[in-house]
Amino acid sequence: TSYGRWAVSPKAFMFALTCENGHSPIKMVQTGQSPNFAVYHHSSYGPAFGGGLDLYVCDNPHMNTKSYLDIGSTYFCPQGQSSHFITGTSNFQVQEMEVFAVR
Repeated sequence: TSYGRWAVSPKAFMFALTCENGHSPIKMVQTGQSPNFAVYHHSSYGPAFGGGLDLYVCDNPHMNTKSYLDIGSTYFCPQGQSSHFITGTSNFQVQEMEVFAVR
């Protein structure tokens, strides 16, 4: 919606094909600690996952570094990895992204 709202989505997960640190493809499932914050829907920017904004994609993410990654609040961060192991930094510019909704 245009106003934004959190949604419960018990089957939601994040998946990375490539990571800045060379980690192999990985699926990150929810911790179960914040089930009410699985995904955030808003018309003004891209997807957001996790109550602590494990992943937030801003508007026009290919043109700036306002997108944000801090995995570990709602989604499991792999053991031994930093919370931004996918991008190498907490703020990043999107090069390529795919989002799927399975119903």
